[in-house]
Amino acid sequence: MDKGFMARIKDALAYRSAMQLPPISLTVASVVIGTIAYLALAIVIRPTGTSREFNFIQEGGAVTALSAIFLAMASAFAIGALTISIRASDRATWLWGVMALGFGFLSMDELLQFHERVGKVLDHTAGSGPFRGWNDVIVILYGLLALPIAGALLPTILRY
Repeated sequence: MDKGFMARIKDALAYRSAMQLPPISLTVASVVIGTIAYLALAIVIRPTGTSREFNFIQEGGAVTALSAIFLAMASAFAIGALTISIRASDRATWLWGVMALGFGFLSMDELLQFHERVGKVLDHTAGSGPFRGWNDVIVILYGLLALPIAGALLPTILRY
């Protein structure tokens, strides 16, 4: 990594340590308790004629819905931060825009099953090698695409 990049990371960490952040312990605890309660209910409550595993293994179950909700919330938060960033002429505009688009896409993918549908088509045309299916390969490609983006935005991510 170049010296300029490391200097930007040190500046971001110094900026963050000097920030006065509001207390969020109650919010974090509420989300954790709510998530645990949701998962506990998903063990007990399920669509008629399905097994307990439906909510935890199959697409379309309770865990899929919860994942989509959290991803949509992250996208909405990033949109809000993007709006504030634009109005304040802040340099973090790119970070919030990329995060809003990324989380929004992943939320839609979770519900509309883009990678599952493309994976099924590819499974019929070619083998997926050592992977379970093309579905897994596509998800890995999502992660590989996110790594350089996260690396480029790392100083700004650490700042906030």
